[in-house]
Amino acid sequence: MEDRKKWNATGPKAAKQLAFFKPYFPELSTLSLENHSLCQTHYNQVVMSNRFYEHLTSYFQENPPDTDMDTQTPSYTDLIAELDVTKTILENVKQENMELCKKTKRTWQYLEEQARETEELTKRLQQAYEEVNTYQRLYEDQFERNRALIEQWDSRFFSRQKRIDAVVDIAKAERESLFDDISKLFEFWELGKKSID
Repeated sequence: MEDRKKWNATGPKAAKQLAFFKPYFPELSTLSLENHSLCQTHYNQVVMSNRFYEHLTSYFQENPPDTDMDTQTPSYTDLIAELDVTKTILENVKQENMELCKKTKRTWQYLEEQARETEELTKRLQQAYEEVNTYQRLYEDQFERNRALIEQWDSRFFSRQKRIDAVVDIAKAERESLFDDISKLFEFWELGKKSID
């Protein structure tokens, strides 16, 4: 029963209706259509309804086929020649593709090298930034000390003993400052030596 539902169109009615499609499908002219059957879906689309035929005719009216096209079957030698041309084109494309792959590989290697250099430069820049911050802090500390000493100088020298005490304090502060500067200088020298190595 299922086969009857699927295959229900055989004979002259289907063949007659399919004859209208021969201009659009030249392969139909070589077939004996009476000996073929259609499935139910195609039977309904082709034999019972003209929608598909109308669609084809309107399509070909809007898009007429190229009449200058050679409809003859190409000869064996033409096919061999076309195959040789196609092989040559494929070989050329293969060579171009290989060259592009090589260029892509070289570009990728260059980009990786640039990334490594950028990373190294970023590290060096970060070290330089940290050194500048250290020097800035040292400068600010020294500036504050000097300002304190100036204030002491301006306010403490009303008597001779106070002036002597102030000079002693200044000398002590300068000695501490000089010792700190020398210690920091040695630390930075060691840091610089390590970063060069």
